[in-house]
Amino acid sequence: MLRRNDFDVELPTRDGSDISNLSLVFIESTKLCITINHISELHRDRKLLELEECSRIEVSLCDWVRGLSEELQLFDRNGKRKDYCRPVSELMIQYFVAIILCEFLRYRDRGGPRRVSVTSLLAASCAAALYEEIECRDEAVLLPHHNGFYCLIFGLPIIHYIPQSIERKAARHRDLAILRAILKGMDGRYGDAKWCMTLMENLKTSIDRAPGSQRPENSEHLEPSAVATLLFPFPAEFCDNMALLEHTRVRNVEFSAESLDPWQGWSVDNGTFDYTWLDLFRFDVADTYEQFENGDQ
Repeated sequence: MLRRNDFDVELPTRDGSDISNLSLVFIESTKLCITINHISELHRDRKLLELEECSRIEVSLCDWVRGLSEELQLFDRNGKRKDYCRPVSELMIQYFVAIILCEFLRYRDRGGPRRVSVTSLLAASCAAALYEEIECRDEAVLLPHHNGFYCLIFGLPIIHYIPQSIERKAARHRDLAILRAILKGMDGRYGDAKWCMTLMENLKTSIDRAPGSQRPENSEHLEPSAVATLLFPFPAEFCDNMALLEHTRVRNVEFSAESLDPWQGWSVDNGTFDYTWLDLFRFDVADTYEQFENGDQ
């Protein structure tokens, strides 16, 4: 809501060595806010998007995670998980949000079904792992309300990923259960928590029942890019889907079968799609209103 060009306040910086971890989190979070703001402006802009713009954002995110001070890193140099610190976990969750929004931007102007990239799926799984640490300590109630927005973002790639192996199915089920638990824990302070859970559950039901939901999970293969590896400089134990970076060939998965995509063919005058990532939940405001009128919350 605050555009960078509308103010001239200097960005916070680290002055001296005597500074708290919370202040460091604030400084780094501000950098991510600027990146997410830039992504949002590109989403809003209806001109054709140059793929180089996405690449520049990816590079900035790689630089951000690589430049994190040791105090804000999740793992030590030996790959061992550091002691739990919720502000640091929240900072990294914000980082994974930026990655997924950038991936949505990459597919904004393409025809046909949108796709959930391996990068999006991995970012969502890493965030779910951090949320699990928060939830098991009963600290979901302490999360700011924008985490409801985050849960919706993380839910999209996880819901649209239809694995065939038992292990991957279990991981998908577990990640979605964690997101639901976070939203449930936020319910007392975040009025839209039930609405978010309804959106996710309705989309999951429609995707799981789709005729193409049993398609082979290796329908398309892509080589994992060097950028993807740089975006996730974490040990394999971080989350189950970290193994995707180790495979020689990994793939993209479709957002939905073309027959279920109500936004197929919708465009603005210059040929770019006129929709937001939230439209991928395919919700109808009238249906939502009727559910609340009937007390089905």
